[in-house]
Amino acid sequence: MGGGSGALVISDLRNPASPVAVARGTSDVVGETFQSVAVFGKLLAVAVQNTVKTNPGFVQFYNLTNPSLPTLLSTVTVGALPDMVKFSADGKKLLVANEGEPNTDYTIDPNGSISVIDTAAYLLATPAAPAQANVQTIDFSAWNNRKAELINRGIRITGKAGVTTTLAQDIETEAIAIAADGKTAYVSLQENNGIAVLDISTPTPKITTIFSAGIQDWDRGTASAKNYPYTLSYAPGNENLPSGVQAGGLSGLFFAGTETVGTATLDIYYSVTDRGPNGTLVAGKRQFLDPDFQPTIYKLGMDRASGAVTELGK
Repeated sequence: MGGGSGALVISDLRNPASPVAVARGTSDVVGETFQSVAVFGKLLAVAVQNTVKTNPGFVQFYNLTNPSLPTLLSTVTVGALPDMVKFSADGKKLLVANEGEPNTDYTIDPNGSISVIDTAAYLLATPAAPAQANVQTIDFSAWNNRKAELINRGIRITGKAGVTTTLAQDIETEAIAIAADGKTAYVSLQENNGIAVLDISTPTPKITTIFSAGIQDWDRGTASAKNYPYTLSYAPGNENLPSGVQAGGLSGLFFAGTETVGTATLDIYYSVTDRGPNGTLVAGKRQFLDPDFQPTIYKLGMDRASGAVTELGK
């Protein structure tokens, strides 16, 4: 399942070299899309975007006694556009990053937020499904009067005049990591170049600080960029590429220094594929044309002088 998809695909991974899709589930609400999944024991959590993405979204909980046929337990409401769900190591909490993206016309911009759902009751001898009373949603309203301070720290706060009127609206949460002791969560603020630190050690979660992901020093001059086009082979093999579609792109790039390959010194990059070939939207739902596709890490070498890119491994 990828962000904005119309289906949840269940794969049998007992043979990792040959995964098999064994079931597929879709929402019965037109325009409602799935964003992310997380599993702890027999509890499956699915982040669900509202049909109107600026309205509060949902988390659906399923029982996995039969892994190929999840059974719906409950649905709770969280913030706008839940983008990632993650269980704590002990399974007693589920954290949700609610991105709060504006609409296409940028006439509505909801608050970005984090929902903390108490799932401890599902670990009892007689499991109880998470309910709305177990949900706490924390936004950044308490930081609205600290906008200038955060900008000076390197947090990017831009928004749109007349629509995004507060810092809380401009912040968009993206991904979550939870410390090993389960007391602190770190939430990336992708569009804001920052990380929010959430204290989850007490009954009332609180955002304790927001720090910058770094500021570029432009004193050495203005950076320039140049595109180097290169077509990668299809990760599962070009002979497996569905007919008439493109293989999709890359979702990240990491520079790993230089290596001597033959007689050439190449810049080395590692990149991970996106979710494979994408079909067109049908009734608001993304079509995945190769559901068995597995993301792949590529090792690429670039000759800085010529711009030639070589695929060194995957």
